[in-house]
Amino acid sequence: MGKKDKISADAMTLFRKQQKTKEKKKLKIDRVKGKTSKLADMDPTDLRDKIKKLETDERNNALDGAGRQRKQELEDTLRQVLRHRADTEAEAKATKAAAPPEIK
Repeated sequence: MGKKDKISADAMTLFRKQQKTKEKKKLKIDRVKGKTSKLADMDPTDLRDKIKKLETDERNNALDGAGRQRKQELEDTLRQVLRHRADTEAEAKATKAAAPPEIK
C-alpha cells in the first residue's frame, strides 16, 4: 500500500510507466485526428437546417431543456466546422503561395 509513496527503482515498473505515458500520448493524438476528420465531413447547411428547426420549436414553446441543450451543441459544432473549414482553406492558400511557380 505504501509503495506508491516511495520512488521505485524496479526496472519493470519504470518500463510499464513509460509505456503507459506513450499510450496516453498516442490515444490523445488519435482523438484529435478523429475529431478533425469528423469536422471535415460535416455539412454546415445540414447543421443550419437542424438549428432552424429547433428554433421554430423554441418559438412554439415545444422545446424542453434537452432540446435547448441540443440546439446549443449544434451551434457550437457549426462554429467549429466553419472554423475548421476556414483554417484548412487558409492552410491550402498558404501552401500554394509558398510553392514555387510552375514553369511551362
